[in-house]
Amino acid sequence: GEKLDLAAYNCVLDALICAGAPGPAGQLASEMRSRFGRLDIVSYNTLLKGMTAAGEIDKANRLLVEMEEDGVTPNDISYNSIINANVTSGRFKEAWQTIEQMERKGIAADHYTVSIMLKALKRRGSGHQVKRVLAMVDKLGSSVCDEEVLLNTLVEVCIHLRESRRLQDLLSLFYRSGKKPSQHLYGALIKAHSQLKQMQQCRENWNEMVLERAMIPNDIVLGCMLDALVCNGEVEEAVALFNEWKGKVGANMVMYSTLIKGFAAVGKADEAMSMWEEIRAAGSSMNAVACPSMLCLLLELVCFAYMSCDSWIVFG
Repeated sequence: GEKLDLAAYNCVLDALICAGAPGPAGQLASEMRSRFGRLDIVSYNTLLKGMTAAGEIDKANRLLVEMEEDGVTPNDISYNSIINANVTSGRFKEAWQTIEQMERKGIAADHYTVSIMLKALKRRGSGHQVKRVLAMVDKLGSSVCDEEVLLNTLVEVCIHLRESRRLQDLLSLFYRSGKKPSQHLYGALIKAHSQLKQMQQCRENWNEMVLERAMIPNDIVLGCMLDALVCNGEVEEAVALFNEWKGKVGANMVMYSTLIKGFAAVGKADEAMSMWEEIRAAGSSMNAVACPSMLCLLLELVCFAYMSCDSWIVFG
């Protein structure tokens, strides 16, 4: 029947868009109009996806108008595609205008809309924008815990903005929900508690993950835990944890940089030099974070050696 045929055409249209072939996709859309007399919401959203992915936002806006002229009402997917494209290209004013247009049509901002705007705050968030986006979050209430991508993004934004009270409320809301975090969310929770100076909760999340649930952390989550320990003055515990897990997870320069930064903070030059030798033995090179920390420690060593030598010359 016609519905099946149109669905089949939509599958091919999506394949062309995903393959980055807008020309053939446009030709197919024209053929669909000729054969069926119209496109449906799936067809239009697929075309919008291609236009926004290519950064053709003005063209996508014109397609929205065309949809309505054809009697097809844009839905949340239609608007979110354009909102996301605007945010990605730094057009925050236009993103808000699209949200206002969507709401005038009676379509409320959903989890995906809020996630998009939260990402915008990480890139450029004025005081007014922060209040506006967080007001959108508040409208969702406890349902923010139902969508992990949104929850994770919200935690990251609260950390970035140093919204400590909101961050604490969000953590409490999540724990009351009784939901079990994914590995990625464990990393965000550990970072959140670290910023709030709650090392016991960092350890509890880590132990729940690796002991109670027998999950093997990836390098990102291990890096989060190492950073939490170092930032809260537990450098020795961080080194012990690193040595325990590096064989299973693998070591990277982010981890080495974190530990060297910790050694620099407490003036442990010998330990930093030992780690530098480990990095060299592994064939790795310093990154932009580790290098300044290492240089500071090397300067300390040079000064110490110079003072010792000078004392020997004067008093020896």
